Amino acid sequence: MPTLVEQRTPACPKCNAAYTVRKGKRRNRLQIVPLYQCAECLHKFTGNPRRNKTYPLRHILEAVSLYHLGPR
Repeated sequence: MPTLVEQRTPACPKCNAAYTVRKGKRRNRLQIVPLYQCAECLHKFTGNPRRNKTYPLRHILEAVSLYHLGPR
């Protein structure tokens, strides 16, 4: 029998309220992140802020190797 995994929504970063609701998705250049809204202050935010996020290492290495190969 499969076990149920409880998914918790993150606390509001503005007012630190525990009750937040999932309100859609936001697409950035690398992925799709869920949006949440605080039920008390109505502040919209993403679950985990990713400041200064770079491209995945695989994309960086592929770009550098293609650059070093030069034009064909």
